[in-house]
Amino acid sequence: MWKLCRRGGFLSRFNRKTYFSTRRFVEELVLSDRLHRSGIPSSRVLAFSATRLGLGFEVAQIIQLEENVISISDLLGIKKTPPSQTQVRSTGDLIHRFHSAGFLHGDLNLMNIMVNADAKTPVKSLLVDLDPGSVPPGANRTGNLARLARSYAKIIDKGGTRLTAGDRFRFLYCATGGDRNLMKAVLKQCLPILPESEHSR
Repeated sequence: MWKLCRRGGFLSRFNRKTYFSTRRFVEELVLSDRLHRSGIPSSRVLAFSATRLGLGFEVAQIIQLEENVISISDLLGIKKTPPSQTQVRSTGDLIHRFHSAGFLHGDLNLMNIMVNADAKTPVKSLLVDLDPGSVPPGANRTGNLARLARSYAKIIDKGGTRLTAGDRFRFLYCATGGDRNLMKAVLKQCLPILPESEHSR
């Protein structure tokens, strides 16, 4: 797929398509290649182009798409369908492998985690829109998971489907590799982000 890169967030109000450096796209291309070589499922950035636009560049990427996948955000928020236990486990394992290999996601949210759209097909999970240039200084895996919890809280707030208590623990256990100290650290940072109803369920 040929994808025109556009800014999101606050800056997009003033500047949607001009980038003043191509560094983040070089970093994403390199990260994509490293993940592929490591066997960690993720979207593959095959190439990018940068065309002069005023003082900066307009950037486009060629991305290899996966077929028959859906974001967990759309699964919970639009289809109102909870992921299966195997999808939850697969997603947690994927994030654990990603973090254990020394990687951090620039925008780890439920829109950037894809799973198989058809529950009858073999389970698969993959990460997309890696953007390593957005990883802030001092970031760590606990902060990455807190960002994910914030994404989940927003979906709940908009009436999306909630995970069961069992699936929440299953994900936490898999995403931390069962490390008790890490689980405690993640819970300490994530619980204040989630609504009270998620604490007791």
